[in-house]
Amino acid sequence: MTQHKTKEERRTQILDAAALCFAEKGYHAASMDDLVGASSLSKGALYWHFKSKREIFRSLLERWFTEYTLALESLMETEVPPREKLLSVFRLIEISGAANPEMLRSQVEFFSVAIRDEEFLAWMRERYTQIHNLFENILREGIRAEQFQSMNTTAVARQMAAMIDGGFIQNELLHEDIQNRANWETMAESFLDLLEH
Repeated sequence: MTQHKTKEERRTQILDAAALCFAEKGYHAASMDDLVGASSLSKGALYWHFKSKREIFRSLLERWFTEYTLALESLMETEVPPREKLLSVFRLIEISGAANPEMLRSQVEFFSVAIRDEEFLAWMRERYTQIHNLFENILREGIRAEQFQSMNTTAVARQMAAMIDGGFIQNELLHEDIQNRANWETMAESFLDLLEH
């Protein structure tokens, strides 16, 4: 008996398959036929849920950004000290990257797409502003608690995001070279050393 899935379950099925496809082939090389094959759905079913490869790619990244932002917002509501919150930001990346390695590769792919696409770039700037604001809140909290030194929290939040993005790119470039892969815990501790002295 055929199991009927809800619209949301079908969209999730497509996005999960697309994540693997984009991670393997890249955004430009992956075709809608590739996405159809990866999702095990008909072309008509795929187009029923998404109008284009572009819409699938954006929806996929929207899902990941939303999950990460919600996790950060939840972290902000906890009573743990600012130092532990900052460490947890890096742990979240490590945990989500281990669970979804295709997410990190697709995010690196997204950088190259966004640079040449005004609509994607505007969307990315909006999402990054959300994340920078959350990072700034942790930094300000640490300053108020006298755990972190006084600083330009806007600039440091951007440096933090740049370090994380650099870790994504480094891991993709050196994915077989375990010695040189970004170690998120070490990165976090090094970053904290700069904030606390």
